[in-house]
Amino acid sequence: MDDADAEMGALGCWYKCATMPSEGACMEVEWTVASPGLAVPSPTRSDAKAYRNQLTQLVEQRWSYSEVWGVGTVYPTMTLSISDDLAVVHRFVDAEACFLLDGEDVVPADKSRDFPIQDAVVSFTGGFISTSTRAAAIIDAFARGADTGELGSWSRL
Repeated sequence: MDDADAEMGALGCWYKCATMPSEGACMEVEWTVASPGLAVPSPTRSDAKAYRNQLTQLVEQRWSYSEVWGVGTVYPTMTLSISDDLAVVHRFVDAEACFLLDGEDVVPADKSRDFPIQDAVVSFTGGFISTSTRAAAIIDAFARGADTGELGSWSRL
């Protein structure tokens, strides 16, 4: 187990993700990290393990946004928006279908919180808010090749 594995494990990131690819899985991904008010940068290409290191940093920053997809593909794409220790995850399966990961009751459904999305700040209700630890684990599993539909319960937008 390397430092990134230990860190994600210490954060509790091997949560309830179904069908986790093996630790040896090394899918090539492209990803971006953006900040509100700044243009989305060009994608970075790396293996899933390098992206996992980036996820650890994003969780620690407590205000971040990232998009990730497989090299040579446009879809599926997943996004991670982090605010404090909370997060929202989008899953885009094609140009017409967007889903939000259902929350885990960490924020009441009738309350909302702000999250960074590309170069903006957007409010989401508690029904779609998870812990940043759970969300990072789901994004990590996707980057390692897991089936996006198996990574949680999703609501179509």
